[in-house]
Amino acid sequence: MKTVFPVLIGPGLFFVWNFNLLRGDVEVPRRSSLGLTLLTALSMYTLWGDWGAGVKAQGRTYTAEVTALNGIALLICWGLWVRARARPSLARSLWFHWVTTVWLVWLAFPWLGRVP
Repeated sequence: MKTVFPVLIGPGLFFVWNFNLLRGDVEVPRRSSLGLTLLTALSMYTLWGDWGAGVKAQGRTYTAEVTALNGIALLICWGLWVRARARPSLARSLWFHWVTTVWLVWLAFPWLGRVP
């Protein structure tokens, strides 16, 4: 059961957050824009605050790579958000929400310098 739970977090979060999207709404909801802004700020704060501990525990290369991956993922999420807001469509909104959920579940808030 322990191995099944993490696999259900992403899809569960996606479906709960995007109930309007599943009904066919093409607009990116305001809550998604605010959520991405908040997650970006929290992610940057976490990466900045854990940088020293990450370098000490995992090394500079690993810490820099994890930070770079998060930065690239955030740039992709923001780029998809811009596209989905500029030319609303179900596909663009779905793609933005899916990529953002994948980033949140798999990359955001890494354990730098801390034992999980």
